Amino acid sequence: MKITHMPDEIKMDKNLKKYWLKRSELFHQFDEGIKLDQVIAIDISHTKIQLAKHNSKIYGVYDKIKFIVGNFFELAPMLEGDVVFLSPPWGGPTYLDASVYDIGNISPNGGKSIYKIAKQISSRIAYYLPRNINIRQVRMLAEEGQGMETEQYMKGKKTIAITCYYGELVSKVKPNDE
Repeated sequence: MKITHMPDEIKMDKNLKKYWLKRSELFHQFDEGIKLDQVIAIDISHTKIQLAKHNSKIYGVYDKIKFIVGNFFELAPMLEGDVVFLSPPWGGPTYLDASVYDIGNISPNGGKSIYKIAKQISSRIAYYLPRNINIRQVRMLAEEGQGMETEQYMKGKKTIAITCYYGELVSKVKPNDE
């Protein structure tokens, strides 16, 4: 389904309008139902927020993001969103010491608790995880009857990391539909 007209909610927001006009460049699957909304970035580290601000200036999106220094676990109950993108700490380079990385080692409080809190904000979750994550554990996060998809980030022939998608972020194509 090719989207050819600008939705009314986009027309009324000059920031979202800019993204809509660049939709094909920014989101290669935009015509498959991508939604645009304001962006919030939360980190407990003031330094990491400063780095994110710096990087967002380079990409020209600084004025599109609300940056918050705070604890995600404390702020999450007050947040609403269409999609939650999780990229929690993996424990530094030591995550590579394990042949299979346990989701419980994601800090703080374990990867399962982070996911459960994110579910209170939105059922659409993208979870950025180490390449050696225990796929069975992250698959078990999906509710019964719900799917999960993974996307690998590669450098050459080597997987660097993966993103797991949940909720309506999972493609509707079933293997038998191919």
